[in-house]
Amino acid sequence: MDVDNTKPKPDTVTLRWSYSPITYFEGPFRFKENNCCWEFFDGSATATINAKYPVNKSQIKNDLNKRIESIFNASLIYNHTPYKVSEPFMEGYDSKGNLWITPVPINLNLSVSGPNIVIKDSNGNAIEDMKGNRLRDIEEFAKLSIKYSGDPAAQAILRNYKSAVGEPNSEFCHFYAIREVLTTRFWSATKVRSCLNLKKDDWTKLGKLCNEIPVQQGRHQGQKYEQFRKATNVELEEARIIVKTMVKQFFNYLQNSESH
Repeated sequence: MDVDNTKPKPDTVTLRWSYSPITYFEGPFRFKENNCCWEFFDGSATATINAKYPVNKSQIKNDLNKRIESIFNASLIYNHTPYKVSEPFMEGYDSKGNLWITPVPINLNLSVSGPNIVIKDSNGNAIEDMKGNRLRDIEEFAKLSIKYSGDPAAQAILRNYKSAVGEPNSEFCHFYAIREVLTTRFWSATKVRSCLNLKKDDWTKLGKLCNEIPVQQGRHQGQKYEQFRKATNVELEEARIIVKTMVKQFFNYLQNSESH
């Protein structure tokens, strides 16, 4: 996919951010939502909207900052990798056709993420492009995250998942908080599982991992200190898979509820 680095067009405003890791989306990533065109490539994020001069720069900046945060928080569900995003700079045209640009932010120190995996048949034809699939999934979930940015439960869930990624020593504490948000939203664990089509065994398993097993990442780090240990990779992966399913099912529930 070609990346558009041209000047902003008249009657548009463009915001640009730096982000790290620069390969966070594993390659060029572009999509549209509502009135905004988004593009992510090599540590640079761009959002372009239609807006005639004079524009409310502060309002546009605040709105798009919230949207890009929703996009990155949504992507955490798929790559479980911490990220950093700079403050944006903004550019557009005034009523005389003159280009205006706000101050450019300081660049970030950037790092690198993992490779793409493409599964091929015996003839070398791609059967499954994991990166392509992930980007499509991230796009759809990012749109839902933006759409439901005003839903308190939805945003509490994404905030807690972000905290789980950013604070790995307390990962299970934040996962349990997501479980509690859902229980509060639906009034009971039984109703959560019913509405989101979750398995009771998975719900119980997550509770044990977060609340009972004496691990560093869990909720009761001061109890059973003689047996205190780090969670195994298997335990971490089990918890993450369960929570990711819960999160995605909740956003799907919000969307499906609108059509009934």
